Amino acid sequence: MEFERLQELYNRCNPDEPLSPGDARNVDIDLHGVRGAHWTSKLARQIELSRTPVCQLFTGLRGTGKSTEIQRLAARLSDPARRNLLTVLIDADEVLDLTVEIDISDVLALVLLQTERAVLAAEGGDAADALTDGPHRRLWAWLSRTDVEIGKLTAGVGAGAKAGVELNLKTNPTVRQRVREIVARHLATFVRFVHDELRELDGRARKLGRSGVVILFDSLEKLRGTSLTWKPVLESAERIFSTGAPYLQLPVHVLYTIPPALARRMVEPPVSFLPMIKVRDKEGTLHPEGSR
Repeated sequence: MEFERLQELYNRCNPDEPLSPGDARNVDIDLHGVRGAHWTSKLARQIELSRTPVCQLFTGLRGTGKSTEIQRLAARLSDPARRNLLTVLIDADEVLDLTVEIDISDVLALVLLQTERAVLAAEGGDAADALTDGPHRRLWAWLSRTDVEIGKLTAGVGAGAKAGVELNLKTNPTVRQRVREIVARHLATFVRFVHDELRELDGRARKLGRSGVVILFDSLEKLRGTSLTWKPVLESAERIFSTGAPYLQLPVHVLYTIPPALARRMVEPPVSFLPMIKVRDKEGTLHPEGSR
């Protein structure tokens, strides 16, 4: 094989780049039975069949295709000929600092913001308005009433601010910690508020002819910390997805990715673990399906 061609093929295989369903490089390998199941169908089945909201956990090792499967899942669930759901796809890599500890308030506040943005966009509005009026703005008004100090810390987030709160959650540890303290003291009220607002957004999606909302929260499996913080970061993820699991169940369908290290520690809900593709066996013999 010519060097230039080999170099081209090598650089097209980036394990950190998820492929959209329409990408020419995206091959549905599950059609060949390589991983024992058609994973898009497996993840979609519970959501498509259930009359009540479901909460799913999904993981796998780096490069196995989790984000690619989630993008396929989003396309399938939003298909008008199938479930016709309004799909909210959240990339944790873009909205969270994955090197620090995570808390339930981080996850739910971002779920509310991104869902509101998706509904606004579907209604033909400006998704950026989610920070100036509506459910997410009401959330921050509630936080400010509960603790006046949070208002001082987010002083730049006024009527017309477009990114202040979201950026503060990701980049300002003082704001993030203050929010966590408020939520810890009023957890039941906070969760009830988020659930009420999500029900309203779900209703707005139904008025548009959709059958509801589904939230796909990707990249949470990348919670990694640094060489000094990896242990507390992983422990924070375990707190959320084990003892905090009841708070992650929403009044709409939701799927979260989680770090692979937590897969064996979870009991409810069960974790779907995306397997890698077997190319060779222990003796080095090529595996017929995986080596195609």
